[in-house]
Amino acid sequence: DLEGSSSAAGTKNQQTVSAADSAIDALDMANHELERLEEHQAQAKRSGGTAVAPFVPNPLLLGQDPKAFVFSTLKKIKSADVEQALILLPFNDAVKVLSLCEGWLESEPLESEFTCKVVVTLVRIHLDQIQVTEGVKPLLTRLQALMKPSLGRIKAMIGTNKAAVKFVHSAGKTV
Repeated sequence: DLEGSSSAAGTKNQQTVSAADSAIDALDMANHELERLEEHQAQAKRSGGTAVAPFVPNPLLLGQDPKAFVFSTLKKIKSADVEQALILLPFNDAVKVLSLCEGWLESEPLESEFTCKVVVTLVRIHLDQIQVTEGVKPLLTRLQALMKPSLGRIKAMIGTNKAAVKFVHSAGKTV
């Protein structure tokens, strides 16, 4: 049955590569959309007062904001494959994801656990390159400031849940 386990590992690897590819594609589409939006806004400013055609969003983003599209793409990756998919991201794409994480922590406080996992994984993977890249250090400082309160909320929620479980357990013993 060794042959079966070998094919299962290959499938897992193929799934991971596919997940990384979808993450890279989502990043590329989001960056392209953000560039288009920026260009449209610049064109509107240059026009002075003349009418400019309304911005037409990319239908491939499924009606989502570019940053939200990348977030939802990463969330769709199986939990077990997220870390492996992030390992396969090139450094430049990893920095793009880190910069998006800043916005996610500000706008998606309910998903901060996932976002913190992404940040910690990317920093661990690319630590050597991050240490020699000057532009990333201020981003990491801002991320750290955003992650502390988010993780504090998660810790408080876990403590509350743990206390509730103990109470229910002790109440069950007395009945």
